[in-house]
Amino acid sequence: MTPLIHSLILTVLSLGWATASLSAKTNIGPEKSVDKTRPVAWLQFNRHDKGINHIHDRWVHPDTSFFYHVSRATIQVEMQVAPHPAHQLAVRWIPKDDKLPARAMTIEINGERKVVAKPSGTRKEKPYWFTIPVTEFGIDAPEQGRTYKITVSKAESNYGVGLIGGLAIISDSSQLKFLRSAKGRAFEDRNTKFISPGRITPKVIEGEGRMNVKRNDPVDPPKLHEVVDSDKYLTAAAHFADAWLSYGVDNYGFKKSPLFADMVDSETLTAPRIGVAFDRNGLNKDMIISDMAGHQNFLRTLESLTRLTGVAKYRKAGQDAVRYLFDNYQTSSGMLVWGEHYFVDLYTERPVQTKGALHEMKGYYPYYEFLYRVEPDKTKLMMDGIWAAHIRSWQSLAFGRHGGYQGKTLDGSIWDKPWKDPGIDYYTGGLSFSNSGFEFANGALQVGILSNDSRVTQWGQRLLYQFVRQANPDTHLIAYHLYHPTKDRRHDRLLKTFGRTYPTAREKNVYIQGGGAMTRTVGGVLATYLEMCKDKKVELPEELRRALDRDIDGIRRHLVGYFKHVYNPKKHRLRYMVTDGTDLTGFKVTNSTRGYGARHVGPVKDGWVPMSIFPSYL
Repeated sequence: MTPLIHSLILTVLSLGWATASLSAKTNIGPEKSVDKTRPVAWLQFNRHDKGINHIHDRWVHPDTSFFYHVSRATIQVEMQVAPHPAHQLAVRWIPKDDKLPARAMTIEINGERKVVAKPSGTRKEKPYWFTIPVTEFGIDAPEQGRTYKITVSKAESNYGVGLIGGLAIISDSSQLKFLRSAKGRAFEDRNTKFISPGRITPKVIEGEGRMNVKRNDPVDPPKLHEVVDSDKYLTAAAHFADAWLSYGVDNYGFKKSPLFADMVDSETLTAPRIGVAFDRNGLNKDMIISDMAGHQNFLRTLESLTRLTGVAKYRKAGQDAVRYLFDNYQTSSGMLVWGEHYFVDLYTERPVQTKGALHEMKGYYPYYEFLYRVEPDKTKLMMDGIWAAHIRSWQSLAFGRHGGYQGKTLDGSIWDKPWKDPGIDYYTGGLSFSNSGFEFANGALQVGILSNDSRVTQWGQRLLYQFVRQANPDTHLIAYHLYHPTKDRRHDRLLKTFGRTYPTAREKNVYIQGGGAMTRTVGGVLATYLEMCKDKKVELPEELRRALDRDIDGIRRHLVGYFKHVYNPKKHRLRYMVTDGTDLTGFKVTNSTRGYGARHVGPVKDGWVPMSIFPSYL
C-alpha cells in the first residue's frame, strides 16, 4: 500500500467517523430523546455571559435573574440537535413595565424570520416561558445533519423592546417543568453553542487551595517611599495604600474598573476567586468580590493620606471608585449594590446576590461626607431609598434590617411624613437590631446635615431618640433591639433559655456574648456627629440641635456604662449581659432550655473583644 493510498484511507475513515459523530449528535428527534422530561437543548443565561443584565427584584430566583435586552445585544445561538417539525422553540420572557402595551423581538431560525410580540406586563410578574412551533419557521420535515441556528434581535415595530432570559428546543410542553425546577435552574445549557455575545472563559491559575484569575494587563510594583514625613505610622499607611492601588484595583474579566477588590492574595498578589458566605443556593462560587460597603475605612485612609501628605492620587482613587459605583451600580431603588448580601463580581462586572436582592447594613458606617462630596444628588437619593426600603412604620420607626431593592417613587416626599411620638411600649413582630438602626439614624443625620435638609436630620434624630430614651436608668445601657420582637413572653427566644431564673432577660435587652458589634455602631454615631460639629458649622434649628445634644450625651453615658458593666478587664472579655446589669456569663444551658443565643448545652460563654470597640470608647 503506497503512502498516498494509506493517507487517503485514513482521511476517508476520519471523515466517516466525523459524519457518524455529527449524525449521532444531531439526530435527536422527539422520539429519540434520552430523557423525555428534559428539553432536547436549552440555554439559560448567567452572570458569566458578556454584557448580561440583571433583575434586582427579590421575587425572582437569583440563578434565573439574568437577561438580555435585545436592543443592546443580538443573540446568536446554535442548538446542536437536528431540526424536526414536532419541536417547539421555547423563549423565557421577562415582563417589565412599559408605556407601550407590548414588547417585541425578531427571531430567526435557519434563515426564516418572525416578529414575536408579548404583553409588556409589570415588574411584579415573574418571568415565564412561551413556545412557538418550529413549523412557523419553515421546518416541515426532519432535517438530519443540520442544527438550529437561532438569532434574536431588535424588531422594527411600534412596540417596546423584548427582554429574554433563555432559549430552549422542546419536543413536548411538559418539558418546561424541568426548566422551572431547581434542577433545571442549576443546568445552564445542553446541546448548545452560545455564539454571541457569548460567555467569558475564565483564565485561572491553579494553586494550593486557591484559585486566582490572571489580570488583563501586568501591574508594576508600587514605588514606596522609605519614610513619609518622618512618621513610621504614616509611612506604613502610605505603603499599604500604594500596594493596594497597584494590586487591589479591578483589572480582571470583561473590562477594567476603578473598584477595589475585597482581598488580595499576599503570595500571588492577585485577587482570589472564592465562594461566598450566606450563599443559600450554592451558586456564587469563584467570585472576585467587591463590596464597597466594606471599603469605607479604606476611603477614609485614602482621604486622610491626601490631606496629610498632599499627594492627590489617594483621594482621586477613592473618588473614581465611588463615582463608578454610583454610575453603574445604583439601582432604581436608590440603593447601591453593596452590604451583607449584595456585591459586584469584578470578573463578570455583574451584581451578585447571596440571599436574594436584599439590602442590609450593620456596622459599615459609610463615609457619607466623602460620598456626598463626590456625588451629592445620588447620595441624597440613596438615603431616600434606604429609609423607604427599611422603615416599616413611620409612626413607630420600627424597621427591618433587610430592605428590598424594588423600585419606589423617590421624590423626597418621604421626609414630609407626619410624626406622632409612639412612646416605647411597642412590639414589632420582627427584629430591630441596634447595629442596623444606628446605621439608619447615622445616615439620615449625616446626609441631612450635609445637604442642609433639616427634615432628613430630624428623622435621624427621632430614630436615635427612640433608642436612647429606652436606656436602662441605672446602667445607661441602650437596648440591643429598638422594640420587643414579640409581645407574648412565651415566644421570646431568650426568655425560653433564661426566663425561669432571670425574668428580665428578654431578647430586646440581652447583649449576646457582649454585643461588641452593637457598641461599635453606637460609638460611630457619637464620633461622626462630634467630628462634623468640629470641622464645620452645623446649621440646625435650635430645637433640633438641643434634642441631638441630649441624645448624643445619652450615647456617651451608654459607652461609659458598657465598659463598666459589660467589659471584663480581668479576662479581657465581654460579659453575656442584660441591660439592667445582670451577668448571664456562666449560666448553665440544658437540652430543654438551649436555643437562640445559647445553642450549646453547658455554661454560657462570654464574648471576645473586637479591636474596633476601643476607638469608640476613647
